[in-house]
Amino acid sequence: MRRALVWGLAGLALAVTARAEDAALGRALAGEVRTIFRATCVECHGPDLASPDGEFGYVLDFPRIAANPDLVIPGDPANSEIYLLVLHDEMPGEDSDHGPLSLVQKETIRRWIELGALAPEPEAAVVASMEDAAGSSTGLAPPSREPPSALKRTLRWLGEFHGPAVHFPVALLVVAALAQGFGSLGAMILCLRVAALTAPVAAALGWANAEFASFTSNSAALLAWHRWLGVAVAALAILAWWLARKPGPALRVVLVAGAILVLVVGALGGGLSHGFSHYRW
Repeated sequence: MRRALVWGLAGLALAVTARAEDAALGRALAGEVRTIFRATCVECHGPDLASPDGEFGYVLDFPRIAANPDLVIPGDPANSEIYLLVLHDEMPGEDSDHGPLSLVQKETIRRWIELGALAPEPEAAVVASMEDAAGSSTGLAPPSREPPSALKRTLRWLGEFHGPAVHFPVALLVVAALAQGFGSLGAMILCLRVAALTAPVAAALGWANAEFASFTSNSAALLAWHRWLGVAVAALAILAWWLARKPGPALRVVLVAGAILVLVVGALGGGLSHGFSHYRW
């Protein structure tokens, strides 16, 4: 009995010691991760930006990052979006001045998440800031990225207009369905005519925008659904305009399907832009 108690206490002491060592290592790694993020991420996701990419402007706020499962799942790097993005060289993005992270940097981020995605100790944060200012000697400075071609810059610029452009055909398709239900054929035809012209443009701008987006894992699958369902909406808009020449049951089915699909595509787009926590009650 006494021997079992001694062994039990010894095991507990070892477990507590191991946990304390993991916590200390996790906070030390957090300082290194902060240095990586300062060097490669703040230009697009820094707290001082008026419009950070993806509305993610708190890349140095580790407690907030760890509390957002859309970004990090502490203890589970394989399902943490931030790690998957850097692992697959999708971050830093193509508009960044920095190239992909090194294997050492990626492993540092992976291990930091694995140990709980802890925040650095205050003094570690200060050291990280000093290292950044002096050009960290830990080998974390990534290679610079070649500037994108004029074609890529143009496509990226056009893709930025997807958000403003998509609202017009979205509203028109829903209004056309309502107008058909109320028997206002003139309003329905006008809405469908304009929607059939603008929906393909909005879809094309969305595809251009998606080419420069940084989504992996579940978000990448949602992006694929958003893109292809958006193409389906554009096709339904054109089909509805064609059917409107001789209104009948087929037109009603297409209008209802188009209106429902518009709402689904819009919800997916909002989730991709703001995270699906945006919809929580």
